[in-house]
Amino acid sequence: MKMRIAVDFNTMMIDPDERVSINTEFAPELAALLRAGQVIILYDETLEVEATAEYDKTSRRWLARPHWATSRDLAPVAAMNPAVHRAD
Repeated sequence: MKMRIAVDFNTMMIDPDERVSINTEFAPELAALLRAGQVIILYDETLEVEATAEYDKTSRRWLARPHWATSRDLAPVAAMNPAVHRAD
């Protein structure tokens, strides 16, 4: 099962490689669960996409590189899920 993580896709604009920031301050349990190279699912209130987790040693933060070919639009109800949970 892939981990499903709520993110702000606007953080891509900050990263020169257009990776999405994973907020481990908001959800500290993520730091212990994430592994470099792990395929995860990122989502917000409108879409979800598979991504590969990366740890940036310089900035000491987790990022994810989206695989846009896997993006899916979400129904408004899907946004009510918890920030972190396991997807089937």
